[in-house]
Amino acid sequence: MIRELTTTLFQVQDYCDKTQLLAKGISYYCGILYYRLDWLNEDISTAVYNPLQQKLLREILLLVNTLSFKQVEEYTWSHISLLLCGMFSSFELQTIETEIRNCIRILLSTLTPESRMVFEIQNLGEGNVTNKEEELNEIQVEIKRMDTIINE
Repeated sequence: MIRELTTTLFQVQDYCDKTQLLAKGISYYCGILYYRLDWLNEDISTAVYNPLQQKLLREILLLVNTLSFKQVEEYTWSHISLLLCGMFSSFELQTIETEIRNCIRILLSTLTPESRMVFEIQNLGEGNVTNKEEELNEIQVEIKRMDTIINE
């Protein structure tokens, strides 16, 4: 059902844009990290601090920061660990977590309001979302339309 949903509601589209970009970033970060560690046999520190991994992680942090100003480290690790937990033993995952959290803390200290604004303009400002003011009546009609989808 979720795959077929569409809407004109601004907030829903905004959340979709941000979370789709976040999902792609997390997928690339975790997938490439997996190959570095499991196939290329890089040590954890080398893999986590690789420039591409750091660039991906920084953009993930910026995205998480657009969704929540608080607990950015926790939310980021939650997303990453969701994918990594099935790929590594609990011992390996603990070591990976330590390195990634250290990297997150370092990168978080480099994020500024200006870098966040630039990121939003470059990555989130050109979506299909319109900036049209929504009216209560339009919102009610759209939600009612979506409510009927469940009965189909």
